[in-house]
Amino acid sequence: MKKILILIVTLFFNVTIWAYDIEVDGIYYNFLHDNEVEVTYKGGRAGGYYSGEIVIPSTITYDGKNYNVTSIGMRAFSTITENSSLTSVTIPEGVISIGDFAFYNCTALTSITIPNSIKRIGKSVFELTPWYANLPDGIVYIGKILYCYKGEMPANTSIVVKDGIEIINASAFAECSNLIAITLPNSIDSIGEEAFRWCQSLSSITIPNSVTSIGASAFHSCPLDEIKIPKNVTNIGTGAFIYCSPTSIVVENGNPNYDSRNNCNALIETATNTLLVGCHNTVIPNTVTSIADAAFAGHVNLTAIAIPSNITHIELGAFVYCLNLTSIVVDDKNQVYDSRNNCNAIIETATNTLIEGSNNTIIPNTITSIGECAFLGRRNLTSVSIPNGVVSIDASAFQYCNALTSVSIPSSVQNIGNSAFFMCTALTSVTCEATTPPLLEWGVFDYIPFAEATLYVPAESIELYKAAEQWKDFGTILPLAQAPSGVENVTSLDNYKQSHIKTLRNGQLIILRDGVEYNAVGQKM
Repeated sequence: MKKILILIVTLFFNVTIWAYDIEVDGIYYNFLHDNEVEVTYKGGRAGGYYSGEIVIPSTITYDGKNYNVTSIGMRAFSTITENSSLTSVTIPEGVISIGDFAFYNCTALTSITIPNSIKRIGKSVFELTPWYANLPDGIVYIGKILYCYKGEMPANTSIVVKDGIEIINASAFAECSNLIAITLPNSIDSIGEEAFRWCQSLSSITIPNSVTSIGASAFHSCPLDEIKIPKNVTNIGTGAFIYCSPTSIVVENGNPNYDSRNNCNALIETATNTLLVGCHNTVIPNTVTSIADAAFAGHVNLTAIAIPSNITHIELGAFVYCLNLTSIVVDDKNQVYDSRNNCNAIIETATNTLIEGSNNTIIPNTITSIGECAFLGRRNLTSVSIPNGVVSIDASAFQYCNALTSVSIPSSVQNIGNSAFFMCTALTSVTCEATTPPLLEWGVFDYIPFAEATLYVPAESIELYKAAEQWKDFGTILPLAQAPSGVENVTSLDNYKQSHIKTLRNGQLIILRDGVEYNAVGQKM
């Protein structure tokens, strides 16, 4: 009868529930598929951790049925103490995967036999083992896998990967900031997750025609100038090129899954017509219907974007950290989004929610909500005046707007979401006209300079704000009458006959009277 045991273990920073399905000859396994098993954790059971010399069989027999051993599970041999007595492990041919932390902290482990069948090795698999410590610094090859770069990489390092290597392992060069160039052989089949994450000196790489898969966040924050996707690449993980800010994106003709149609300088998923990665000179084709999460994230050279009529879905954070984005225009024929009143923002028409703003956004008075991450990372935004009628400011709406010095919140606002003004480190003036303090979710004003910041509220409500969570953290709370003059709440942008409207444009005060713009000293613009 199958034995089942559940052990709760606190390991690293996680609380994990460990389970096994069967035990054969002192080795514990979990079922994977009909005829496959993986080696799993033993620690804490009778007999303690694995010890001595372990030879893993290629097949096992249980209840009269044969199973192939194809995987070493996550943390299978790891220990939470320094009392490990495991000295040697032999892994058989047929095993294709070694999970994260599989041998972590096996402090007596001096010998590991690893077969060429291995296709994936997880994170920190061999750390804190004598076997790994005794390996020379530099590139670590295991079978046909480039496992990692061990030790401190010298400045201005260029690497030529040896022929025959098929896999660049997950996190192989992660945070190798001194890597300036790497040459991959035509034997490479896959580039693992986070393989080159935060290689901040890696400005170019040639992806060989042999590559079929690029893992999630593989080139996260690499300053790649050009991205060229060969026709054989059929799988690109989420965020593979996030924060790369390329100037050119080209997909080779004949790729069945991806394209850069019309020389648009973008990576598009063909089947879904989704723009996955863009650059500062992308021209979004009319045939694209969706823009993916973080598609333009971190493009510091992106100043303007035009949203065509066929776009029906823009995922959260598509334009985060576009520091210099000043112009946003939505095609008038778009039935899902608009940029009414030349507001330089993307508005979800049906809900009147501003979902993406720019440094030049003038928030229309028809808006009822400022969406999640709408201005996240707009580090050149200095001041914002929110019109009356806005009911909610959603999570992270102005997060990391480091140049934002003043915010004016109207009486209509009832709720401000998580981290809405998180890390707005220059924010020293907040005006809130609500007599009842709006509900703040957690961390709304975290890391603003509370000691230097002044909150201006209705005189009759000062004591309420002093007692309200987070509001009470402001160093000074004063009545509205003492608020600095200058930027007023935007009350209407639809009616250009209003006698007096003030707003900011490129940091300059603009006064609109009867449809005519004047500067701060009364001169016509």
